[in-house]
Amino acid sequence: EDGGETSVLLHMYLKRPPSCFSSGGEREYSKRILEFPDRASQQAWLQRWKGMWGRQGLASVIIIVNPVGGSGTGLKIYHKTVLPMLQQAGVTPILMETKHEGHGAEIVSSADLRSVQAILVVGGDGMLSEVVNALFKRPDHQAVPLQNQIPVAIIPGGSSNGFAKSLLARAGETLDATAA
Repeated sequence: EDGGETSVLLHMYLKRPPSCFSSGGEREYSKRILEFPDRASQQAWLQRWKGMWGRQGLASVIIIVNPVGGSGTGLKIYHKTVLPMLQQAGVTPILMETKHEGHGAEIVSSADLRSVQAILVVGGDGMLSEVVNALFKRPDHQAVPLQNQIPVAIIPGGSSNGFAKSLLARAGETLDATAA
């Protein structure tokens, strides 16, 4: 985030080290300000940072939340964890709450994906499967060049969250919305 004339404000979710009260691994919010000697140095650093991710940032993201999945905590996870992180990143969230079974597929099938940089699913394995299958069933799914395909992410909010657990475990992370 541009912090002013010659600084950059970094929002970070760092892993906590183990202690006598915790086994560690949980993520904790922290922010740091990087100071640069001049505006040109600051802008050069920002461009290199953005270039590392292969995109110029995420302008808008569709967030599909299953409010009744798992223990019914999808909206709480969204408002408490996901929304603040997206706001810190300057992302415009497009929140879509599912109302019934199959609604996630309906949302993805009818969405105008030309201005969306990612789809974020707050739910479980079933919601993720529904969304991914709907993307492949779209008539335009093969017309999108590989480098422009839309990433799909999962924030655990279901009953067992097997897929998210597997991905996070492989990355050495705990099952937590900030790690996902």
